[in-house]
Amino acid sequence: MSSSSLSQGILLQGISPSHEIKFSEVSKYMIAGKINDLEPGKFGVIIGSILANTLDVNVGDSVTISLPELNITPIGIFPRFKRFYVMGIYRVGAQVDSGLALINYQDSKKLFRLGVNINGVKLKVADPLDVTKLESYIKTLLHPSFKIKTWASEMTVLFNAIKMEKRFVVLLLSIIIAIAGFNIVACLVLMVNSKRRDIAVLRTLGAKASMIASIFIIKGLIIGIVGVIFGGIFGCFLAIYIGEIISWIEKIVGSQVFDPSIFFIIKIPSMLVWGDIFLICSLSLLLSIVASVYPAYQASRIQPAEALRYDR
Repeated sequence: MSSSSLSQGILLQGISPSHEIKFSEVSKYMIAGKINDLEPGKFGVIIGSILANTLDVNVGDSVTISLPELNITPIGIFPRFKRFYVMGIYRVGAQVDSGLALINYQDSKKLFRLGVNINGVKLKVADPLDVTKLESYIKTLLHPSFKIKTWASEMTVLFNAIKMEKRFVVLLLSIIIAIAGFNIVACLVLMVNSKRRDIAVLRTLGAKASMIASIFIIKGLIIGIVGVIFGGIFGCFLAIYIGEIISWIEKIVGSQVFDPSIFFIIKIPSMLVWGDIFLICSLSLLLSIVASVYPAYQASRIQPAEALRYDR
C-alpha cells in the first residue's frame, strides 16, 4: 500500500461487511468511519491507526495497492495496482494496526481476478483455546487439498516466545519468594539471639523445648499470614486496575508506556484467576512455616545454664 509519503507491506483481506460486524472484533475499535462504508464497487479500504500514521493518510484520502503480479502490455511489463480510498480507521492496540487492510470481498474478487470464486473462508469459534481440537475435526470433513490455518499455527513463534518468557517470570518470582523466606529466617534468628535470656528464664520455669519451638513457629506463621493478607489484597487491586494505573502514568509522563509497534499491545490485559491466587497464598504460608523451623529448632536447643552464665 502506497501513499504520497511512503509504501508499506500489508495483509489484504476481502470481507463481507455485514458478517464482519457480527463476528469480528475490529468493528468495536473503529475510531473513524464504519465497516458498512465498504460498499462494492467503491473500492474503499479500512486500515489500522499505525498504518494510517505511517502513510500519513486519513478518511477520504486515496492510496494505491500494488499486487505481486505483472501486466504484460505492448509497451512493457508493469506491476498491477489499483487506487483505493480510505473509508475507515481502526485501533485494536495490537500488531494488526500496522499491517491489516480490509476491503469488500466483491472488490477483492475483481482485484485478484477470481471471478465467482473465493480463495478462503474465515471461521470464528466459540472458544479460541479449543481451536486445535476443532482443526483436527474440520480436517476430517474437508478434502486434503484444503489448507487450514489457525491463530495458534500462525502465531507459533510468538506464543513459543511468550511461553519461554512466562517460565523465566515464574523463575524470577520463585527467587523473590525464596528471598522472602530467607528474610523470615534471618528475622527469627536475630530474634532468637536477642531473646536468649528470656528463653533461658522460660526453660528454668519449666517450659519444654517443644513449647519454645512452637512459639517461634507461630511467630513465623503470623508473619506469613499478615504478609499474605496484605500482599494478596494489594496484588488483586493492582491486577484489576493495572490498565487505569498505566493510563495515569502515561498522562503524567506524557508518553506512551507501551508502543504497539514494539510490544504488540497498548495496555496490559489482566484477569484474576482465583485458583492461582489460592495456590500462591497457600505456598507462601507453607514457606513461612518451613522458614521458621530452623530458628525454632535453634531456640529449643538453648541451655539455661549457658545463656545465664554471664548474665548479671
